[in-house]
Amino acid sequence: MFLVKEVNLNEIIDIRHKILRPNQTRDECFYETDKSEEVFHLGAFANEKLVSIASFHRENNKDLGFENQFRLRGMATLENYRKQGAGREIIEYAIKQLKTKGIECLWCNGRTSVIDYYEKLGFEIFGEEFDYPPIGMHIVLYRKI
Repeated sequence: MFLVKEVNLNEIIDIRHKILRPNQTRDECFYETDKSEEVFHLGAFANEKLVSIASFHRENNKDLGFENQFRLRGMATLENYRKQGAGREIIEYAIKQLKTKGIECLWCNGRTSVIDYYEKLGFEIFGEEFDYPPIGMHIVLYRKI
């Protein structure tokens, strides 16, 4: 239903700002990891319109115990396109890419308000909830690859 492909940072920043950080400036929506060597950004398109995004970069969470890990950041879908599978298609596309790199685990700091969503995507909860100011409560979630 959606076309998933790699996109550049400039293509995703407006959705990241609108959905994930509307109370911050657009400049505050850039992550330090956006410039890391092994970062890639994915977008899901509906009729050539970018409707869902996510960013992935190599980063190990030592507490998870996997040797080769990638981190998911900035996953967001425009409101009118939610619950249609765009995010799932992005994750499945990313998992296929990460398998070819020998990655064992994909993890994220997910908002506690969307834990159910991540669990439906095959992620498991790790550890305790924590505050991530100014965004709110988060928890580590991971998916073994």
